[in-house]
Amino acid sequence: MSNTLASMASIGFTKAQAVRRALTGFIAACSHDFSLQEVPLNEAVKVPLIGAAAANADVTPAVDASQGSDTVVTTVDVKITKSRKNTFFVTGEDTKLINRMGYANWFGMRIEQSMAKLIAEAEADLALEAKNLAGWAVGVQGTDPFATSHNILNKSFRIFEENGVPMDDVSCILQPVYAESLRNLNYLYKINEGGDGGDLLRQGIMGKLVGHNIRSSAAVVTHTKGTVSAITTTGAAAGLFVLPVSGGTFVAGDPVSIAGITDRKYVASGPASGGNLTLNGELFKAAPASAAVTIEAASHIPNIILHRRALALAMAMPAKPAGGDKADEVMVYGDGKTGLAFEVARYRQYMQASYEVRLNWGVKGVEPQAMGQLIA
Repeated sequence: MSNTLASMASIGFTKAQAVRRALTGFIAACSHDFSLQEVPLNEAVKVPLIGAAAANADVTPAVDASQGSDTVVTTVDVKITKSRKNTFFVTGEDTKLINRMGYANWFGMRIEQSMAKLIAEAEADLALEAKNLAGWAVGVQGTDPFATSHNILNKSFRIFEENGVPMDDVSCILQPVYAESLRNLNYLYKINEGGDGGDLLRQGIMGKLVGHNIRSSAAVVTHTKGTVSAITTTGAAAGLFVLPVSGGTFVAGDPVSIAGITDRKYVASGPASGGNLTLNGELFKAAPASAAVTIEAASHIPNIILHRRALALAMAMPAKPAGGDKADEVMVYGDGKTGLAFEVARYRQYMQASYEVRLNWGVKGVEPQAMGQLIA
């Protein structure tokens, strides 16, 4: 079995606590669970979800306190779909040069870089899953949602209310350019009215706005749309997920506009099949017969608004054979800021040592009604 990488434990742990330099809005906003167990590729990890609290009850004096409501632990299976590593090696000659700047400092920074690469990939996976599994959408392609006000957040707030989603842990994850646009709204800088002690003005900290935790992520990238021309529907009742259409090429993540429904758009789960387009989220209102069905005029930026329970991230250590592999030292480093943890292994070789920073993970959109696109 591999030994513990004790000599570097304190260095790696310190750097892991400071590794969050990239914009990781999705990792911070989703449900996630880390298992120290070794989970192989394509196996599932159960991620716990927080359910709603029970109804309030009257306080009634009695000999003993009442038992209270049952606690129901809800979990979702998230398949581990990636087993990834970031590797570097050091020769004896390298070590001589590195020692001049301090080997411990260099080693810590090198591990930090490897962690950042893996974090960025997991963040991108979450962004893609959220875009493709969102249940609804607001906004217009090519239009800055915060050009003049933050009012579009009131619209998403209303959709959460109508869908029965609590606003206790909702995040709005923006591409940095739109986070900048939101910060440019002058009225948000009024220290005497904002009640935030001037954090936005002094430090650029947005905090919470209309119930949304404002976050940024560089993983919000352009969605390449499908094509729809002169498509209509025969209509569908409220509560249905299937919309009959007369044609069109859709892809997962396409925002779908239905004539006669102006309060929101819906998101396609993928291509239409057998004349039916399946939506991620159920219709809140009935789709009228002979209504036109369109998608955005051009590819769009899918900023994301979600409740924490809508998107899940599962992480585990890569599985090794019985008795271990050739690694002579292994250590697990936890990152307190993102919730991610990494396994670092050293492999002694001829006149050099190779280091692997590695992690298994998977992502899953759990509740489309609690997740939407903010189109730009």
